[in-house]
This record gives sequence, structure tokens and C-alpha cells, in this order.
Amino acid sequence: GAYPDETSYSLINAASVADLNSRLDEPVTPQQFRMNFVVKGATAYEEDKWDWVKIGNVIMRNVRPCTRCIFTTIDPETGTKHANTEPLKTLKSYRQITDPQIRPSVGDSPVMGIHLGLRGPNGMVRL
Repeated sequence: GAYPDETSYSLINAASVADLNSRLDEPVTPQQFRMNFVVKGATAYEEDKWDWVKIGNVIMRNVRPCTRCIFTTIDPETGTKHANTEPLKTLKSYRQITDPQIRPSVGDSPVMGIHLGLRGPNGMVRL
């Protein structure tokens, strides 16, 4: 993953990205968040509440929310940074961690997606 000091795998929900896009003037794609997996068919932000994720025969644990940084403002296709720091600016307006035990470690970084840790039998994910 992008932050191997946290976990090796990350997941984002297409419905969560769609909800974010409903708040933006210029839509983004899931690729903007550089996650390993994109799920479809769940409701927006449902992934926040998942304890476990199973893909094929691979079982992963939801370790923690994925905090978002300035890299989300850079279009992965063009390499250009958004002039108004979107989508980070909008995410900060409604996707903050409110848990007082976690908040000091993440500051004002918003969350989008989840970090996953491998917990089940070794296996292969085929897409």
C-alpha cells in the first residue's frame, strides 16, 4: 500500500466516492485515492463499519480508517494538482474522525476508505 507502515492493503467504496462527487464541482474517480481495492454494491461509507472483508478466499481485517493527505489533490492521470485542493478540502468539511482517542494522532486529516490487514489463510485475489 501507499503507507506500508500502517497496512499493506486498502479499500475504497465506489458509493462513498459517488457521495463525495455529489459535493464537488469537479468529480474524482476512485483512482484519485490510490487504493488497492474498489468495492461496488455497498452503501456510501458502509465500509467504515466493516470489521472483516473477504475477497475470494482471502480474509482481511479493517484495521483503521484511511486518513487522506495532499496526494488526493493530484490527478493520477495528468499529475496536476487541483487549484483549490479538492477533494481534500471537501473531505475535511464532513469526514473527520471525532473519536477523542484517535483524533490527536490524525489531526485534521479527513478519512476516506479503510486500511486492511491480512488475517485469513494465504490466498490469491483474482480480479
